[in-house]
Amino acid sequence: MQALRNLEEQLSQLALAWGPGGSIGYEIATGHFTATENSDLDLIIRAPARLELAFASDLLAIINAAPAQADPRGETPSCGFSLQEYCRNGGRKILVRTPCGSAWSDDPWRLIHR
Repeated sequence: MQALRNLEEQLSQLALAWGPGGSIGYEIATGHFTATENSDLDLIIRAPARLELAFASDLLAIINAAPAQADPRGETPSCGFSLQEYCRNGGRKILVRTPCGSAWSDDPWRLIHR
């Protein structure tokens, strides 16, 4: 929760919709304690428009500086993806998660046809 508060201060300055997922998100939504000291912080970052690589890398640096291990996920209108993988691969194919299952894509903002 301390990492979430830290990120809230950092990310509130950006024009970005985001929030916790996973065990922390569940705790906040239900009031039932599920996270442990070893839990990572799952973050959902809404990205209806393309995140330029430089902006995504700066965002990842902010998240990685939090006092807990974080797992940031981007959410486009058609799929979800790992922000770390997106930054690391720099425009090359990454694994995306769609309602139809996982796929490889070099553009998470382009509608994926199966």
